[in-house]
Amino acid sequence: MIQPLEVATPLRMLVVDDEPDMLDLLARALTSLGHYDVHLAISADAAVEKISGGGTRFDIFLLDIQMPEMGGVELLGAIRAIPDYAETPVIMLTAMGDREYVEAAFREGAHDYVTKPFDFDDLLYRIGAVSGPEAAARKAKGARAGGAGRFGDIHRLIGLFEFNNYIAQLAHGRLFDARLFAVRLRRPQDAEANPRRAPGDDPVAALAKAISLSTASDGCLFCLYGGDTFLVLSFAEEGADPLLQEHELNRLFRSALSNGALMQGFQALVGDPVSMRSLSEPDIAKAVKDAVSSVERRAQSAVDLAPAKPAAATRPDRPKRTSRAIYDHVVHELFGSRSPRGGPR
Repeated sequence: MIQPLEVATPLRMLVVDDEPDMLDLLARALTSLGHYDVHLAISADAAVEKISGGGTRFDIFLLDIQMPEMGGVELLGAIRAIPDYAETPVIMLTAMGDREYVEAAFREGAHDYVTKPFDFDDLLYRIGAVSGPEAAARKAKGARAGGAGRFGDIHRLIGLFEFNNYIAQLAHGRLFDARLFAVRLRRPQDAEANPRRAPGDDPVAALAKAISLSTASDGCLFCLYGGDTFLVLSFAEEGADPLLQEHELNRLFRSALSNGALMQGFQALVGDPVSMRSLSEPDIAKAVKDAVSSVERRAQSAVDLAPAKPAAATRPDRPKRTSRAIYDHVVHELFGSRSPRGGPR
């Protein structure tokens, strides 16, 4: 059995499900390990009462999606609206595997999504992944679920960790009539990244906003892969016009830049789409690599085709004059062909 992360104090966990048998199963199994302080709620309303009561500060949530009155996604939104729980790990533990539920959960800020019936060892691994040292490192870097963090809140932008879990969940359900794009920011050769810029002057943030606007009709999720590169998963029909039209994306990108004068020469590049149809989970890493490699080749081509920057104009060096040459010149200007004493030179 995969053991959960050793912690000094047990993780305070709230499990919310309208099935009493599921609550009892999880309570017995997790409590027996000794690393979890498990609290239970039979409905979303009961969960809200426990959360807002202030008696217990929860470290992690396991939420079912389909519940009466208030569903799990709506409950997740309510949890994320509480400042103290804006980044708290949330795993959706549900029988609902349809794409619309998966997307809604990750869009609202879920860290992971597990479908019933689940493997208990796998669940323990996932709990450790969202609450262990790697999770702390992601938090330190500002990589937060739901797109919050470095760029503020941008609609449908989620973290890379959550994006990978999102793709993996869809792969489990063979829901992959999708295409993966990589989008990269191309900077001018003389531009220097300045992390101290105001958010409105951050070209990567501006590109994130442009991607969000450009993909609004598709409703797809995307993430910052790293550096200046984004990954976008689209479910637009194959054969139709590509979701990300580079010229339109750049128009939105320029509009999102608050100071165009300082951002001259920045450009958004779109790589070739990679088909994600019926991929198994091990194939996903290769698909991501192919998408990123495509936009990197696109960026290199743009560099190769860019006109060479003209060298700065320089004034030709003047011949140096010795002191004797300067003296002779002055004498000539004063006396013409005569010497200073009136005699011939």
